[in-house]
Amino acid sequence: MNEDDLWFLPALVGSAHADTSPRPRDEAHPGFDPADRRATQSGLAVELAGTAQALGAPTLLTRIDPNQNMRRFYRLELSADLFGGVHLTREWGRIGRRGQSLTRWYESETEAQGFAELTLKAKRRRGYAEEFCAPAGRRENEA
Repeated sequence: MNEDDLWFLPALVGSAHADTSPRPRDEAHPGFDPADRRATQSGLAVELAGTAQALGAPTLLTRIDPNQNMRRFYRLELSADLFGGVHLTREWGRIGRRGQSLTRWYESETEAQGFAELTLKAKRRRGYAEEFCAPAGRRENEA
């Protein structure tokens, strides 16, 4: 790592760049446009959620509308069983509450994923936004 990699840090006294202020990024690394932040975050959240779902993590959708006092969640999780089938667990309710759940068994993962995609599409049409949801299991701070 050289000094040019640390352009955003204040210059050290006595260094070659001591009298210069931080430089903008090169054209090869254009800066981030703050006006595009929400669209970029939304796109990244959908991409990250798709990757997480492919790795077995549950999919979490939320719909929050303060004007209607609405704070809802909808969660989908696929899990394999010991007999070669797949369970699709759906949970929904108000954020901060336990909510309801329904588990349905499918013969193949393709069939379960097809139903999950239809459900996700319908929820997105109704205003739910996808969020990243880490897989269930031990947390890092647990022993």
